Amino acid sequence: MMYVSRTVLSLFLLAIALISVGCAKSPFSTSAIPDAAGRASSITNEYPGVVMVLSPGGLGLCTGAIVSPKAVLTATHCVLASGEYTVRSNRGDFKTSQVERFGNGSIDDPSDISLLIFSSDITTLGSEIYSFGDAAAVGDAVAVVGFGCSNVETRKGSGVKRAGTNRIAAKDDYLHLLTPKVSASRRVIGDANQAGTCFGDSGGPLLKISGSNLEVVGVTHAGGSFEDYYVSEFSNVADHSANRNFLRSVNSENALGLKGL
Repeated sequence: MMYVSRTVLSLFLLAIALISVGCAKSPFSTSAIPDAAGRASSITNEYPGVVMVLSPGGLGLCTGAIVSPKAVLTATHCVLASGEYTVRSNRGDFKTSQVERFGNGSIDDPSDISLLIFSSDITTLGSEIYSFGDAAAVGDAVAVVGFGCSNVETRKGSGVKRAGTNRIAAKDDYLHLLTPKVSASRRVIGDANQAGTCFGDSGGPLLKISGSNLEVVGVTHAGGSFEDYYVSEFSNVADHSANRNFLRSVNSENALGLKGL
């Protein structure tokens, strides 16, 4: 597990409000830090329940997670436009104009979560549908999966599914991950390091690793840079009461069968 001093964490949380970001930033470290639990993100064909979300006209790219045969969880700031959204999965493209939004999707919005609702099943396989976790704590092991860019400075390399692991470093209205920086080689594929997120990963899931199970506890919201770390920030869907109540309400109104709520 990576440990960060209380002083560093306090300063880190205080600085979050001052970070200027769009989507959360990506890992670049290629050298291990003491007790590192994660690894840098690498290209993957796994996690079939993590899908690409394309905005109307195909101009915007985000990530989402299948949480019901008829629903995909993503971030509100990914679905603010009116029109038809496309979800691209291993099974093909699925389109919908029904969006249930919560929060306004702004940088200081802890409820940056939404659901895309489909009129017919986009999958029926349990292995492609994620349940919600009901708790998230500092030190929890997590997986980060998304279609974000491979270089936060150039914003290039998006559209390819990448995954990595980390541990929750801090928790307030959001869940936070820290990824150590290096000034030299900046590769997405590295050795034992904490993974983060990049532009295009927005809306993607933070998956708590519980034995052999993966449960959604966060939605990629934003991120930035603080001292020697890149910061990834997630809307909390594990034990944030307002977010949970929104999900329960949409679940009931649309008979989605969301699990873990």
